[in-house]
Amino acid sequence: MTGELFDILTKQSLLASSVAASVWTADRQGAFEEGVKLGLQGQMNSSLFKIRAKEILDGQDKKDNYYLLSGLLIGDELASLQGTNQQVVMAAASPIFDLYRLALNTFLPSGQLVLLGEKVQEEALLAGQRKILTYHE
Repeated sequence: MTGELFDILTKQSLLASSVAASVWTADRQGAFEEGVKLGLQGQMNSSLFKIRAKEILDGQDKKDNYYLLSGLLIGDELASLQGTNQQVVMAAASPIFDLYRLALNTFLPSGQLVLLGEKVQEEALLAGQRKILTYHE
């Protein structure tokens, strides 16, 4: 749902004119982390207005706003994991993997986070498909 909400906000909402899609680079990390922090604090509604205001009043780069919004939504999604002592396992393709890893590293102790890269994810997908095929033979 987070990706769908992000897509709607960046393409069909009032915020669409305040954001510009761009390839993920470390230059956008500050904006992304600011968004994560706001999302973790449960400030999504007021922060959506802030994104628009930053572009109009402060002239903030629309590409930074794009990652500020991304961080805000991801932070809001992950907020329920704050304070947990359970292990969190994450697998995704880049650049989503990079963004979620960055967000999770802002509040989870390193030993609590298990990151499964694209190679592991690909192997798991193939193993799952093989298992399904054996049931249908």
